[in-house]
Amino acid sequence: MSQADSTIVVNPQNWDKYTKVLLKTINNKMDIDQGGCNKLNEFLHLVTQGLLNSIYKSKTSISENNQVIASYQDLIDAINRFISRDLAKFGICEVEKINQNFQNAQISKSKRDHELIMNQSDEITKQSVLTFDVGTVFNVLNENSFQLQFEFLFYIGFSTILEYLSAEILELSANHAVTSNKTIVSAEFVEMTIENDEEIKDLFQRINN
Repeated sequence: MSQADSTIVVNPQNWDKYTKVLLKTINNKMDIDQGGCNKLNEFLHLVTQGLLNSIYKSKTSISENNQVIASYQDLIDAINRFISRDLAKFGICEVEKINQNFQNAQISKSKRDHELIMNQSDEITKQSVLTFDVGTVFNVLNENSFQLQFEFLFYIGFSTILEYLSAEILELSANHAVTSNKTIVSAEFVEMTIENDEEIKDLFQRINN
């Protein structure tokens, strides 16, 4: 099987803990039920798999053990390819901003030092001003993507894009709930956001094709 025909398979993940905290920062009067969490988890799973496959298939050099290195710039390029128009532009701005926060933080870093993430993921997440834990993203990517190896800053960038997309969907879903005089974001409101927002709908269609 050629690299172009290969597929990165990612197991579904549970992001409920971070989703609920993130929603409170957007609208502290709102909550989200399990159905809403499940629907957002499904979306983030598809985005994760889609981005990783886009990166993997874009690489031209490949090692004997069928692994390729995914850099921070590869992630930025994949966002540009995979996510359309303003959603990508603002997403990349958010990734760059969080990366700059980390670059300015008082913590040593190395592109190859994965032990740093394993030992100091809480501090890295805090210094990056993120809700989605960098250590959790590290585990998700390394447990499932056996054909890709990741540079250090890739994990911070990937945590950022998952959080950014979640925030976009949660804010719009919360608005739909408020319009319906509800205080709970349910699967219905998440689905309404995906179906009615042009760019999110476009992204959802891309990751399902």
